[in-house]
Formats: sequence, structure tokens, C-alpha cells
Amino acid sequence: VQGNLWKRLARQTLLRIVGAKSNSSCPNDNDDHVCFLGNNATSLLHTLSQKILSQWISETGHTNNLEPKTYEIVIGRHNHDANIQPWLTLAANPPPNIHITTKFWNPNTNIAECLSSSTRLIALPHASNVLGTLYDIPQLCDTVANITHNQAIIVVDGVTAAPHRFV
Repeated sequence: VQGNLWKRLARQTLLRIVGAKSNSSCPNDNDDHVCFLGNNATSLLHTLSQKILSQWISETGHTNNLEPKTYEIVIGRHNHDANIQPWLTLAANPPPNIHITTKFWNPNTNIAECLSSSTRLIALPHASNVLGTLYDIPQLCDTVANITHNQAIIVVDGVTAAPHRFV
């Protein structure tokens, strides 16, 4: 029981840091933001990338379309490698009927310049340890939602946020 309480409190704290709400697994909240805890960011993001790929495969169905469906991934340049490599791996080894492209977003520019109707995933850090920069995740989420018509998933690596925010 102590472990479950710790996990719930840790999720609530992390969600407060990034300005989001919890998902339905936390009591009294029905928002669509999700916070995962696990051994390390690298293994969690790799597992998440495979789950997202499975979802994309099921979306394409078993069609005989000669034209593959395009999924675009936008990756923040100031990301930790754990939130870059899983997405580059997906793009390098796509299954049949799926074409995955990647773009890198420089946080010094407007993210809207990198988004398109094909954008389905944006991988962002919440903070940059190198620059000490905190990104306005709620604002970025609003921009992404408006441009992609709520079709994109936003993956925020919050590992580096704690040294830069009051927890």
C-alpha cells in the first residue's frame, strides 16, 4: 500500500510541475493527460514508442493501398536522447503501409513552423539542463492542438524539470 501511495503522490507532483492534470487512473480527474513512472526515461519512452506504433498500424488497417499513410514526428532539439532515439528508430524501420518522417524543432523558433496536417507526434523536453530553459508546455500543447486539429500526441520528457522547478 505504501508503494501505491508513493506512486500516486509522485504522479500528482509531476503533473503539477508540467502544468497538466492527471488521467482517469488518478481519482477525481477525467483529463486526457497521462503521466508514467518507471525504471528510467529511456525504457519508458521506448515502450511508449512501440505502443504508439501499434496504434498507427491498427489505424492503417489491412488495406491494399499502394500509397502509405504518412505520420510525421517533430522532435525538440534540446531533448534528452531518451526522447529522441525511440522516434528516430520508428522512422528508420517503418512497417508496410506506413511512412514516418521526422523533423527537428529548434525551441528558439515558433513550433507552428514545424507542424503540418501529417504531424502525429511531438516529442518535447519540459526543461533543458544545458540551457536551464523551461518550456511552456500548456502553451505548446494549445498550439499543437490547434494546428493538428487534436490529431497529434505530445510526449513530454519531464525528467529534467525537477532541478528547475519548485517541487
